Amino acid sequence: MPALAEDVQACGHILYTSGTTGKYKKVLVPARTQREADRERCDFQAYNSLTRYHALGFGLWTGNGYKAPSSVWSVGGTAILDQRSDWAEPFVFSGVTRATLLPDLALKLSECASLRSLPPRTGARPVFSMSGGFVSAKATAVLSQYFDLVNSYGCTEVGLGVLFHDYSLPAHLSWMKSTGARVVEVENEQGQVSALNEEGRLRIKLTELDADGYLDDADASSVAFSKGYFYPGDLALQREDGAFRILGRAADVVNLGGQKLAVAPIEANLQ
Repeated sequence: MPALAEDVQACGHILYTSGTTGKYKKVLVPARTQREADRERCDFQAYNSLTRYHALGFGLWTGNGYKAPSSVWSVGGTAILDQRSDWAEPFVFSGVTRATLLPDLALKLSECASLRSLPPRTGARPVFSMSGGFVSAKATAVLSQYFDLVNSYGCTEVGLGVLFHDYSLPAHLSWMKSTGARVVEVENEQGQVSALNEEGRLRIKLTELDADGYLDDADASSVAFSKGYFYPGDLALQREDGAFRILGRAADVVNLGGQKLAVAPIEANLQ
């Protein structure tokens, strides 16, 4: 059989993200770093052969739909892909141990009659990351009876989540601690690390396992990637104990159910 003409190590998987600008951009996950990225994620998330990660209906072009399943498969675990609109009841009885829920998914699961009919769970419980926006206290109150919940802040461009809040802790949900996966800082207008409690742009120090730009979009790359840092487009501040608070977007982007969209087209349609 003849050898492939292409250099396999130069190939990869393309993800799409709209997080920084509200317009979709392409992020390449290189084949040459895929194995090490999977290994890093498995170590960080404690994935193993017993893990049953439910990817719900996330497409393989999304960070949630590709990164975790790839990592779980790499250690012999199970990834469940379910694109049905009535996914909630099968989800409850799937034996899931890990999942990521956007706000609309969390709400739908909390309203599932099959879940509400179960007694509260004790002992080791499935761990769910809530990401992509605000989840109501009503929904989390229901879900926390059955699952361990973590509010997670991450980006498609970065291999791992960088900020989190454990819902079981009494601390205010607006404040999130660093996961330790990457160096996270707040930058002031002079391009330096902001003083404590000083508002600035959130930035994440990149490693060789993270993206360093967008495919075919030099303009967007120059804004989001600079001097070894990724700028997700959020304003933030850091307090004395190291916790971060996300204050809002630096650009005109609106968050609709976890999807970042540019404001201008929406405004034009309304007018």
